[in-house]
Amino acid sequence: MKKIYLIAVVILATYSADAQNFFFEDFDACELPAGWTNTAVLGDTVWTIGDNAVGTPAGSVDGSCMAYVHDDDLTGAFGAIIMDLETPVIDLSSLDTGLLQFEYIFEDLGASYFAVALWNGAAWDTVFTENSDPGCFGFFPTCGPRSASIDLSGYLNADFKAKFIYDDGDAWSWFIGL
Repeated sequence: MKKIYLIAVVILATYSADAQNFFFEDFDACELPAGWTNTAVLGDTVWTIGDNAVGTPAGSVDGSCMAYVHDDDLTGAFGAIIMDLETPVIDLSSLDTGLLQFEYIFEDLGASYFAVALWNGAAWDTVFTENSDPGCFGFFPTCGPRSASIDLSGYLNADFKAKFIYDDGDAWSWFIGL
């Protein structure tokens, strides 16, 4: 049996009886990937795709570019923000099983949260929510990334999408990085 080591930020791995298919995005091009959408749901701020070398604290998930939101970069004069980062449509209808895997760093100083919603073919289902603070106060290498895996068995449709959501809880909350 082969072992696959997760190094990527986002991997959609799907398995069938005779093949493995991967949709992979690591944000290392330091720009919004083709087909992805980046939307300000509340406020006028969207996810940053790039290098957080000048942030306070500076850093990333793995030492490279990433998708992130950093409240420190916005200063205290902003209002509430909610933003979505959405994958392109991925046809999963011919697959037997699927798995969404990603790495993230989330630091919370208030009521913020990070969530993942999946398109079920008719509506969004929130399947993952993170609002716990690891207490390490920083990006990589100060804070190691956390990993998440989500079973896609109930989402194997022709119009599948995943949406990464950040809500700062209408407060200075700190950051999320994918």
